[in-house]
Amino acid sequence: MKRGFLFGVGSFLALGVLIGLRDAIKGECAFTLNGECQRAGSVIINLCWIALCASLSVLAIWKANAAAPNKSKLHAVVGWLIGFCVIPVVWIPVGLALGIITLAMFWH
Repeated sequence: MKRGFLFGVGSFLALGVLIGLRDAIKGECAFTLNGECQRAGSVIINLCWIALCASLSVLAIWKANAAAPNKSKLHAVVGWLIGFCVIPVVWIPVGLALGIITLAMFWH
């Protein structure tokens, strides 16, 4: 199951690289200041995102290849699903907490 989990995490991070590349090519604005798009900041954020996700994806997949094989296909699939979903499940509460803190700062 460990091998499937690591492949799932690596797959999610590889998807993050593709999304970062798409945003960089399309010129999506990831960073705004006072309602205006900051292109230089967006490019830097996209490059950092791509570098972080690519390096962590390679590391996760490398460790998955070194892990012991799964005992069954079901364990492999369930491990992959858990690994693929673990990052969004962790970041959703973090994003909500940061959003609530930001709203509380502006309301005060």
